[in-house]
Amino acid sequence: MLLQGASAPDGIDWLTLSMLLLGGLAFFLFGLEHMSTSLRAVAGERLKDMLRRLTSRRFSGLLTGFGVTALTQSSSVTTVLLVGFVGAGLMQLSQTVAVIMGSNVGTTITAQIIAFRISHYALLLIALGYLLSLLARRRSLKLWFSAVAGLGMIFYGMELMSSAMLPLRSHPPFISSMLSLEHPLAGVAVGLLFTALIQSSSATIALLIALGSQGLVSLPTAIAIAFGAEVGTCVTALIAGLGRSTEARRVAVVHILFNVLTVAISLPFIGALARLAGLISPPPPGLAPLDAMAAVLPRQIANSLTIFNIFWALLLLPATGAFAAMARRLVREPRQDPDPRAPQFLSDEFLATPPAALEMVRRELGRQGTGVGVMLTRSVDDVLLGSNQQLAELKLADHDADRLHDAIVAYLGRVSLATLGDADSRDFLALMRCGNALWHISNMIGDQLVHLGRERNAEDLHLEAEVTDTIHAVHAAVTAAYGLALRALTDSDMEAARQCREQKHAISAMMADARLGEAARLREQSSETMQAYSFEMGVLECYKRIYYYSARIAKTLLKAADTDGNGDMDVDDD
Repeated sequence: MLLQGASAPDGIDWLTLSMLLLGGLAFFLFGLEHMSTSLRAVAGERLKDMLRRLTSRRFSGLLTGFGVTALTQSSSVTTVLLVGFVGAGLMQLSQTVAVIMGSNVGTTITAQIIAFRISHYALLLIALGYLLSLLARRRSLKLWFSAVAGLGMIFYGMELMSSAMLPLRSHPPFISSMLSLEHPLAGVAVGLLFTALIQSSSATIALLIALGSQGLVSLPTAIAIAFGAEVGTCVTALIAGLGRSTEARRVAVVHILFNVLTVAISLPFIGALARLAGLISPPPPGLAPLDAMAAVLPRQIANSLTIFNIFWALLLLPATGAFAAMARRLVREPRQDPDPRAPQFLSDEFLATPPAALEMVRRELGRQGTGVGVMLTRSVDDVLLGSNQQLAELKLADHDADRLHDAIVAYLGRVSLATLGDADSRDFLALMRCGNALWHISNMIGDQLVHLGRERNAEDLHLEAEVTDTIHAVHAAVTAAYGLALRALTDSDMEAARQCREQKHAISAMMADARLGEAARLREQSSETMQAYSFEMGVLECYKRIYYYSARIAKTLLKAADTDGNGDMDVDDD
């Protein structure tokens, strides 16, 4: 398996060692990303539920941070999501502190996984995961098996790195360089720089465990380097906060404050933490000292990180408000008011996590739907009594809705490039259809109703009270049905969706009565009566179509909520 090259005078083939080390690191990072992507897709519904339950309760936030990081296998992803949430106005700064604490605990899951000594089965995991993902028919099973293949690549990368380290056990210069890291500050500096460079604290921990598996690093030194990785991972959050709102930058500052403070306070107690981890995972008896240390050090490193993060998360959980206040003092730039016509929730930070991105699309559609609802509410007065100036304002609102719709469609196009699980695929199609329905409703108001209103002004048409009463009644019923559809979209309220669809017969009956009443008035045979008839029927037909698209939203959401996935998405029969 190992490549053989020319040996240096010191007996070490540095070319082979470098290829094994870098190749193993690449395998590890690729496997971690592969597993993370598959887990995010397969756990879409669970992750989405966590993201929806954004809460001000500290312990719930702690558990949310732990759960999201455990699913995404990256505290950086969790922190980037928090930056996006705060930037979108969905979370308060104080809420993010507990989530950040929980995400730090969640990162220890990766360390615990890679501390298992099952590298000999890595290739078997890769082969089984890949082959079974090809044979599986259900998309969820494909993703699970793909995650298994990613796990195998993680362990194979660990095996390669461990093999690369083996010759260094008897190489005095390397041993001397490791001894120079015995000072905690030196270890912290190395961990910080390496993690900031490769943007992955998990990779730093993986290298530490590979060193530990060969007995090349002491536990106190490994803890110091891991502390540096804790600080280095803040660089990702800092980058994510650049160019964002003031509150979003404060999230990055909170992450830095918490990690730097806990590491700084813990430096004098590295020895005590190492002894505690040694008590939990003692070395096996009957082995030479170096072999015993190599056998147990990976687990001790993982346990020390878990103890460290759990201890500080629970101890400082009551101080979330203090961290938020400190971040506000450090970041004082005034926040600029966002353009109300521009997307508020569609941030690039969410694209790496499709469930979060789709949830943001749902919220953006809610914004679009609220604006369209305002247009619908005012449309009846504008079309019956409004001036051309008022109708122009209604037309302008339609242009703003079109602009937002275009942004949503473009964002969904970018989401589609990610790996989507079954639930996310259904949500993707449903949200696309709901967005199209909102676009049709907006255009029905901004084009057809505005056109009818302008014709009424041009012809100086005066409507009988009976005609305006009929239009108002139909408009009120359609507006109520639209409100139910919008509630179903924004709150995932399927009961509201069912109620919206149940309005079909009542609105159809109102339309039939309106036609009968207008037919009776047509007997006068005057030109003004014919114009009034054409106007009334045009307006009523517009509101009927608006109800049709509202019912389409409701039916689409009901189909997407079918967890068996056996309902087709054809919603054109309303």
